[in-house]
Amino acid sequence: MQITKLVKKNKQSQVALGQKPMSVDAALAYGAERIVIATGSSWNTDGTNCLTHDPIPGADASQSTS
Repeated sequence: MQITKLVKKNKQSQVALGQKPMSVDAALAYGAERIVIATGSSWNTDGTNCLTHDPIPGADASQSTS
């Protein structure tokens, strides 16, 4: 997990998963030098890519075995 590597490398880092939503003002008042926001995005199930916006023919993530 990449976040674990970051925290191990920089002992001053904090990870706060599953927190309540925070306003911009509250985030700025917290006093952190840097704030990283995770959006919880997910993959397209049809393989749509960012360059052509075309799906991969035959791609269907709902058929995944993992």
